[in-house]
Amino acid sequence: MKFMHWITVTQPGPMLLALLLLAGCQRSGVEGETGTVTGTVTYQNSPIPTGSNVIFMHKQQGFVGTGATDAAGQFTLQMRGSPQVLVGEYTIGITPPVPDDIDAQNQASMEASLAGEKIDPEVWKAVPQRYTMPETSGETYTVKAGENICTLELTE
Repeated sequence: MKFMHWITVTQPGPMLLALLLLAGCQRSGVEGETGTVTGTVTYQNSPIPTGSNVIFMHKQQGFVGTGATDAAGQFTLQMRGSPQVLVGEYTIGITPPVPDDIDAQNQASMEASLAGEKIDPEVWKAVPQRYTMPETSGETYTVKAGENICTLELTE
């Protein structure tokens, strides 16, 4: 017991270094080659609603990157809390914004959407239903190393 106490008290360097390295790894996002993704989403030549969620699903790894749109339909993708996104092929989905005053019915609709079920048309009429899931949207994008600018022009 005294030996362990001696290591803890007199040798904090290795332990502290290990903890810092571990914390650094967790903040870094994903391992592998990465890029950043910014973009714009429009539907019938108009920006989609503010706060809509753009979801990129990596085809090979299954990692998910997300970004919320602003009033101009612009978004910045984040993956694991970082703007660094794994390079590769992605399928894309767009889900409706979550209202500030969300109630139980709206919460259930959001959960149904994320589970692949149909969204209540009264909750979000701005974009066709097929775009809500990456598997059905037909939208894809290849993220390359460095800066990427993705323009999504949604149609019927």
